Amino acid sequence: MQTRTIFTAITIATTLTLSVSIPGVALAQTPAAAISGPIASDRPGDPARNFSFNASAIDLTAHGYIEEELFIQGTANRYVTEGLATGEVVDTGHPYRTRLVVRRHDRA
Repeated sequence: MQTRTIFTAITIATTLTLSVSIPGVALAQTPAAAISGPIASDRPGDPARNFSFNASAIDLTAHGYIEEELFIQGTANRYVTEGLATGEVVDTGHPYRTRLVVRRHDRA
């Protein structure tokens, strides 16, 4: 429960920090990403090799945790930055798809 409280506090602090407008700085709109999964997989070491990328070697279920792999996909912006200046959007609409491995308590 303490971990969830800390995570919630960090999320709220990050949201508040990112929502503060900075005078003279125009922020680019970032398209929302779509998350899909969890992706069906076998236990690590299975001969079919259909297990999560970068799967844990530790038996997580014995400790009350589960491991899931998800996909995150969407479109990204491309930026250009001179020196230490704030980056400017050059163009948009670049598709991406990447994986996310989540290890969490089985009661979460």
